[in-house]
Amino acid sequence: MSLAFPVLLVTLAFCCYEANARVCPALVSELRSFLFEPTFLYRLNVLKFNAPPEIAQSKVEVKKCINSDISFFKRLQFLPIMMKVLAKC
Repeated sequence: MSLAFPVLLVTLAFCCYEANARVCPALVSELRSFLFEPTFLYRLNVLKFNAPPEIAQSKVEVKKCINSDISFFKRLQFLPIMMKVLAKC
């Protein structure tokens, strides 16, 4: 559960800034993939951003920690929170 709070803070930081713009669909896709998809699909999602390999690998390592520390059913509890945040941004 210790990683859940930073994930929520990152989501809020990316979405709730003072600007009149919609949330980038790529960000929504990345967050959805990070929380709910298997690691191999998340890796493909990260690679489409053309990030340096060490950055992509570190994101995949964090994803592995999320998958091992937080059950899928606990991660599903983030869905209503994400929907509220995205609706307000």
